[in-house]
Amino acid sequence: MSARLDRVVAILKDVLYGMFLHEHVVAQRKAARRIEQLLFLVTMGDIVGIPIIPPYYSLRLMAHYSLDLDKWKRFVIRERDFTDFG
Repeated sequence: MSARLDRVVAILKDVLYGMFLHEHVVAQRKAARRIEQLLFLVTMGDIVGIPIIPPYYSLRLMAHYSLDLDKWKRFVIRERDFTDFG
């Protein structure tokens, strides 16, 4: 009986999360991703041909961003269509 009650409570939590919070969480994640991409562009823009800050500072920050650099370059260089919103 306790397992069934726990399952019903878990389902109810999931439904309420979907009704009230999911859209806000997705919007927050998208905003955080956009801010991170902007930070990458400002600091590492010379990699894709858009120098914004001097290379000295970019190289100093490279150690902190080296893990995500390949993912960011793929995002910046990928082909887009005017119907892309995400």
